[in-house]
Amino acid sequence: MVGILFLIPLTIVVAMINFCSNENGPIFYSQERIGKNGKKFKMYKFRSMYVNAEEILEDLLKHNEMDGPAFKIKDDPRIT
Repeated sequence: MVGILFLIPLTIVVAMINFCSNENGPIFYSQERIGKNGKKFKMYKFRSMYVNAEEILEDLLKHNEMDGPAFKIKDDPRIT
């Protein structure tokens, strides 16, 4: 119960900061993931990248610093 009382104001503050940093998109990001026993579920989290981040990714693939399916570059321009 104490954790919930602490997290509610924190969630509101993070949502306001997220909204003010980039007014062109939603506060939350949703994505379908695969969970236990291959069951799909919808995951929600605070958006930390610009709305068109997937489109910009194609142009940035040549700068990837990781091997395999992971993508990472220093100072990623897609992050809000």
